[in-house]
Amino acid sequence: MPSHNEKRVQGVKDLSPHQDTSDAINQLVTLLHQYCSEGGFDTLKGVVGENEELKRDKARLQTAYDTNIEALSRHQTEFERQKVDFEKQLGSQKAQNEAILKAKQAADENIKKRQAELTALQEKLEVQSSSAKQLMNEIKKKESTINALEATNASQQENLTKAEKESATFQSAKESMQKRVDGLTTSLDEVRGRLTTFHSFVVKLDNFEARRGEVGMGKASKSRFHPAHYPSTCF
Repeated sequence: MPSHNEKRVQGVKDLSPHQDTSDAINQLVTLLHQYCSEGGFDTLKGVVGENEELKRDKARLQTAYDTNIEALSRHQTEFERQKVDFEKQLGSQKAQNEAILKAKQAADENIKKRQAELTALQEKLEVQSSSAKQLMNEIKKKESTINALEATNASQQENLTKAEKESATFQSAKESMQKRVDGLTTSLDEVRGRLTTFHSFVVKLDNFEARRGEVGMGKASKSRFHPAHYPSTCF
């Protein structure tokens, strides 16, 4: 509920500029008279003081408001600038993220491709490993066959060496035998020559004995010239 003084002030505020000046002056004088008679001058002074304080507060508040508005404006400008920078950074980051995503997708595709190639290589390696095992088994079999052949060859070589030695021994014996045969042949030829000579001599002797028989020589004379009476050195 408004006080008496507030009503008075309200009465002053309600004065219209369209009223006559005399009415306003009269009202002001009446108001002043009332304030003075009722001790309201001090109240008016208090109201004026309060009004001045309010003005000062208003000025301070206006200054603070202006300062805050300026600060808010600066903050708004800074915010807009930061917003633009952030949007730029966001766009750049978005583009970078898209590039990274594309690179990741490409890397994933490359990894899948490499994995497929690796799987194919592993399968090929398994096939080659199986072929290598088969080849090693064949090599082992061939090595076993070669070892057996080498053992057979060594045995045959040993037999051949023995045969060569036996052949050399036989050849030596053959040559010795041939020498003996040649010697016997030579001796036989010599004996045959001697026998031929002796046979010729006997024939001549027989002819001689025949002629002597014809002339009357006796058997005693003939028996002197029989071969048994000649020494063996004639042969």
